[in-house]
Amino acid sequence: MNLHVVLGVMPCDGKNGKRPRVELLINNGVEAKLFLMRKIIPQGVIFFIYWLTYVLHMLILSMEKIILTDVDGVLLNWEYAFVTWMEEHGYKMIENGNFIYNIKKRFNLESNNKGHKLIRQFNESATIGYLPALRDSQHYVKLLGNLGYKFHVITSLSKNPNAQRLRTKNLEKLFGNVFEKFIYLDTGADKDVVLEQYRDTGLLWVEDKPANAEAGINMGLQAVVMEHAFNLHYEGVAPFVKNWADIYTLVTGNPVDINTDNAVSLV
Repeated sequence: MNLHVVLGVMPCDGKNGKRPRVELLINNGVEAKLFLMRKIIPQGVIFFIYWLTYVLHMLILSMEKIILTDVDGVLLNWEYAFVTWMEEHGYKMIENGNFIYNIKKRFNLESNNKGHKLIRQFNESATIGYLPALRDSQHYVKLLGNLGYKFHVITSLSKNPNAQRLRTKNLEKLFGNVFEKFIYLDTGADKDVVLEQYRDTGLLWVEDKPANAEAGINMGLQAVVMEHAFNLHYEGVAPFVKNWADIYTLVTGNPVDINTDNAVSLV
């Protein structure tokens, strides 16, 4: 059930004497309106209205079938594509470099700044529009979509609009119409500010970077960490998942038949 709540204070019009009002719109086939029949709304009432707006917004998010997800290392195999791209540009990963998250150390670069520039260059290249799906993500994300789940993408890709368009097309081509929102941050940016809008909703938050998963937990989200060689050192409170089959089971409570690779209903 999709609910959309709008609460707004309309100022009194001195010319025609219209009274201020607060509207509560519930967009599920029912429209309800609450009118305040007073010419002056006390400041305390206005504060209460804004507080109530926030509470209702959080309640609605918690009721909806929404999954918050990172992209690189969660939905798409960014690591494989980036390593290939680096090799094509003359950079070779050190032995067992897949266990190292830091790009400077992984490719034995002269500085972290150099590593960041290369990541940005890759993220803003045409290659970013053709990344492959990670593991079984394509199969189980579509299954969750068929069950009515919608995905909010939060990705520190780039502020470049062309890179963003390429990513959106890449995701929609692989996963179909399961995405309700795309939130793009600058290359490597932290996600704390964006996650704040989902505080205390208890929504599932899928990440491969432990620090971002922990940020979600601190805001009342149900965070999980997609397992990779480079994050195996993590020993925090967010549980690991190996693939999207694990996430499907976590979300639905239905196990996955590993012999047929199909979801099994418990009903």
